[in-house]
Formats: sequence, structure tokens, C-alpha cells
Amino acid sequence: MGFNPSPAVAEARDIAKKYDDDIVIVLRINLSKGLLRSASYGRTKPLCDLVGKLSDGIHEYILDDLGIDKVT
Repeated sequence: MGFNPSPAVAEARDIAKKYDDDIVIVLRINLSKGLLRSASYGRTKPLCDLVGKLSDGIHEYILDDLGIDKVT
């Protein structure tokens, strides 16, 4: 996975740089609208792959347990 120009990913990347972190996952949840939004960043390709798997697991948990039906 190469550079992702998405504004949401850029925000996650900026957080990682600001705090010198290797992985960042940003979750935005609006229960009244039933929406889940997320962005993730991994400093290296292997970390990007890992954070993708972590994000998938988080999405599954939230969708199943909180009744959120829209992922954007």
C-alpha cells in the first residue's frame, strides 16, 4: 500500500507524526445516525497491513454490538 491522499488518512498520519506513533486509528461514531467513520495509518507497509486488520476487527465489533449499519 502506497501513500494515501485521503484527508481522513492525512489526519491520522498527522496525529502519528505529532505523537511519534507507528499506528493510529481514528474512529468517529454517530449513534443517532447509525454511522461509523474511520481512518487509519501505519508507518510502514507491514504496519499498514496490521492496522487494516485491526480496523476490520473493530468495525465488525461495532457493527455487531452497537447496531451501527452504515460504514463511511
